Amino acid sequence: MEKEEKVVDTAATDTEQGTAVAVFTPAQVQIPGVAGQIDVKMLNTIIESLATHTAPLSKDDIDTAKEAIQEWKTNVVNKLQVNIDLATRLSNIVTKGALDDEMVDYVAQVTKTEDLLEAYRNELDNCTIVAQDVPDEPEFAVTDTEEDRLKMRYAYEAEKEVARQKRYQAEAKARNAMRKFTKAVIAAPESDAIRKACQTYIRKARKLLADAGNKATMASINVGISDADTRKNLMDLMEFTNNL
Repeated sequence: MEKEEKVVDTAATDTEQGTAVAVFTPAQVQIPGVAGQIDVKMLNTIIESLATHTAPLSKDDIDTAKEAIQEWKTNVVNKLQVNIDLATRLSNIVTKGALDDEMVDYVAQVTKTEDLLEAYRNELDNCTIVAQDVPDEPEFAVTDTEEDRLKMRYAYEAEKEVARQKRYQAEAKARNAMRKFTKAVIAAPESDAIRKACQTYIRKARKLLADAGNKATMASINVGISDADTRKNLMDLMEFTNNL
């Protein structure tokens, strides 16, 4: 059974010039898209309680229970893989400055960098506007002389260069705004709590992912076998295999 990791959270504070300042802790982190923390102790309790039935179950009941256990295994594996990906993406924002549209608002709110995120998004919007401002190609009339057409081409190329420079400047401003935002996020003290919370969740999730098959087998043994000694012997065999 995995040892539970206790996280003390209640009203964590730091002291700055004699004033109590609230500290954002890993226990307060909410990974967007993940319902909650992994309670392995509760899972083990449920599996152990399946062994408390006093009368043998019918074959149909055992088959139904095993189908439910197999479905649980499939669902929990799929869900854990999704959640590990979500936690990894959140961690990448605060450690590598990666931008993730589904999570960046949460990070900005926690790290108090919402104004910098808004500034970055405004620059992105400006890039879109500037990119649409392109000169029209010249249309020559039959009466235009070659000299007239040459002047129109030169004017068109000059306008194109002006538009290109505007795009370049807008993109540079957007990159600078992005770097300013990501730099502030990485440096924020709250990001350390997010990173630690993600690491803890990923570690527990991977552990349960590796153990999911064993948990399902243990549940099936407890459901399908009513004799306590036989159940214990089979559990011991599983433990022996796991320790190889």
